[in-house]
Amino acid sequence: MSRPTQFVTRQIIVLLLCAVVADGRYVPQGRLSEGGSLDRQIGSIDVLAATRTQHFLSALGRAESPGGIAIVRSCEREAALTLAPSGSSFRNALDAIARADSHYMWVEADSVVNLRPKAGYPPLLSLQVTSFEIDPRKPTSLLISELFALPEVRMRISQLGLHEGTYFGTMMTGEKSALEYVDVKPTRVSGVPLFSVLNQVVHLRGDAVWKYEETHCEGRAEFRVRALRN
Repeated sequence: MSRPTQFVTRQIIVLLLCAVVADGRYVPQGRLSEGGSLDRQIGSIDVLAATRTQHFLSALGRAESPGGIAIVRSCEREAALTLAPSGSSFRNALDAIARADSHYMWVEADSVVNLRPKAGYPPLLSLQVTSFEIDPRKPTSLLISELFALPEVRMRISQLGLHEGTYFGTMMTGEKSALEYVDVKPTRVSGVPLFSVLNQVVHLRGDAVWKYEETHCEGRAEFRVRALRN
C-alpha cells in the first residue's frame, strides 16, 4: 500500500473512531451525545410524585432541550412516579425517569430526546411519511395539525382503527413569535417515520415538545397528539 493511501486510510479510521461513543454505538454528527448536551448540569430535579410526562417535561425545560413523548396505555391514567436521581445532569434526570418506569425508556433521535415505550414507537408513529414541509414560522401546534392531516396519515389512522380523541385543558407553554424565524427557510423532509418528522419539527423550532398518547380502553382505540411547548 502506498504512503498516501496509508495516510488516507488512517484518517478514515480516526474519523470513524471519533464517531463512536463510550458504549460502542455509532453517533452521527450533530447528535446531543457528541456535543455533551446530555451531560450538562441542570441542577436538582423534583423527586416528588408526578407523572412521567411531568417529570420529562421538567427535565427538558431545565436543559432547554426539544423533546417528544409517546405513550400507550389502557384505561388507567398515567401513574405518579417518585424519582431517585443519581446526579444533577440532564442524562441523570432522564435515567431516573426510566428507572422509575420499567415500561418506558429514553432514546435520542434526530438530535431530540424521546421518551417512548420499551416495545418501540406506536405503529402510527412508524409510518413512513412521503413528504412534508416544515415552516418554522408556524407554531409547533399548527405544524403538527398539518402533519396529521396528510392523506397518508389519515389513511393509516383508519387502517389501525384509531379514533382521534380530544385534550381537555392545556400544558402548552412558551409560544414563540414568527419573527424569531423570519430568516429561517422552510425545510422539506421525505421518506422518514412520522416520529422523525415530529422530532425535526420541534428541533427546528428550538425547544418545543410534542406528545403522542394512544389509549386502548373498553374496545375503543384513541390517539391524541399535541405540542406541550410551542
